[in-house]
Amino acid sequence: MALRLQALAFLFLAALCLGPPGMAETIPTRLLKSQQLAAFRVFVEKARQKLQVPGVAVGIIQGDQILLAEGFGHRRLGATGAPDADTLFMVGSTTKPLTSLLLARLVDQGKLSWSTPLQALLPELRLADPVLQQRLRVWHLLCACSGLPRRDLPLFLGFEGSTPAALLASLATWQPSRPLGQTFQYSNQLPAVAGFLAGRVAFPALELGAAYDRAMQEQLFTPLGMTATTLSFDDALQRPNLAWPHGFDGQAQLVPVDTALNRSVVTARPSGGVWSTVNDMLRYVALELREGQLPNGAPYLSQQALHARSLPQVRVAPEGFYGLALEIDHAFGSPVLLHTGSTAGYASLLFWLPQQRIGAVVLTNGDQGLVLARLLQQRLLELLLPIQPEAEAFLREQAAGLQAQRQLALAGLVLPADPRASQWLASRYYSPDLGWLHVRREHGNTRFDFGGFVSTVGTRTQKDGSLAFVIVDAGLNGLTFVPTDATARTLVVREQAQVYRYRAQ
Repeated sequence: MALRLQALAFLFLAALCLGPPGMAETIPTRLLKSQQLAAFRVFVEKARQKLQVPGVAVGIIQGDQILLAEGFGHRRLGATGAPDADTLFMVGSTTKPLTSLLLARLVDQGKLSWSTPLQALLPELRLADPVLQQRLRVWHLLCACSGLPRRDLPLFLGFEGSTPAALLASLATWQPSRPLGQTFQYSNQLPAVAGFLAGRVAFPALELGAAYDRAMQEQLFTPLGMTATTLSFDDALQRPNLAWPHGFDGQAQLVPVDTALNRSVVTARPSGGVWSTVNDMLRYVALELREGQLPNGAPYLSQQALHARSLPQVRVAPEGFYGLALEIDHAFGSPVLLHTGSTAGYASLLFWLPQQRIGAVVLTNGDQGLVLARLLQQRLLELLLPIQPEAEAFLREQAAGLQAQRQLALAGLVLPADPRASQWLASRYYSPDLGWLHVRREHGNTRFDFGGFVSTVGTRTQKDGSLAFVIVDAGLNGLTFVPTDATARTLVVREQAQVYRYRAQ
């Protein structure tokens, strides 16, 4: 009873915190007939080619009927085989709604509450701000409104040897940059903590990562029939029907991405580590459309627990909000629930319209995949809703912009790196936030070894006349390291407002 009262209190407070928009009248939806689906397929292929995305798999569901589940393009450039609805992709941050669904189920089972203090469940968690540490509740891990800033580079560059326990420990140095609950600040670490917390609650005797993996399998993948979905990186890479990641390198060439880059996600896998297929992700979207019921009508979780995740918690745009690992978009006149995801060489999108009981999944294996997925969402909504058709115009703009970006990326880049600048680099550097960086010189190239992966760097002249080192390998192409002086004893890399320093050792 106490947990149920806490849950009701959470829902009441969440409704008050933003004054979320009222549910608009249900907008009439056009039926997707064969003619509309054929037009959509044509747009998919045209957009895929213009945006240079190697492959895309798309699924559309209305009620319990799958209207489309197909693949386009290539699983891997230079190899035979097109993707299909059973092709495995890394789905990135569309993992987050699955993790929030796991927590919702545990809330429904009375095993925790959204408003439970974090310290009651994860006493080892420490934050630099003791007041914030006392105030944080379970739901703050998923709302992107904790006040803690986004810090992705510690995940992407410093992941070698990292563990879920180490991820929790790393938060001890984080200072809030905004008041709790007031500003949207996306995070990958905090939803990961939410997943590990769920694992702790479900299987307290297991290590945090193993507990999360087992909880997801038993509480989500198996009941929903997501038989192809996995959290195992090594298992995914052994699948024959796998889409390989692709990206643009420093010479503006579309090439396969080194999969080692994406091992950084393993430590934070509740935020982005799921590998799945269109058919499996449609099973998840179908559960959302059925409001928590399984295909046979049996309850999976209550509507109250399901809907708690889509209550607006913080505004992200004039007509957009973020809930508990779900975005709520009112820009189309009818609420659209969605989430995007991207890792090195992969991008994904899932969205659904609860009032119309229509949803879609888009999985891609290219750097421009998120642009493509958003365009496909726009085009599909144009076919469904009485809104202005703009997808074709957006595609022309994006395709033209892509070419301009490629030219800009090439401007001023020197490859191999300027030897006069490279000679000053120390053999190794260390950052307390990002770990070790070793400098390798191989066959005339300068390469940065981060432990988990190695990337070639070029040089580019900065506006102040100094030379910076720029990663040119696909996946992290463009990431820039700036020496603080001519001797390069310190290298600075920036992430939005965050500044990280590597110091020569």
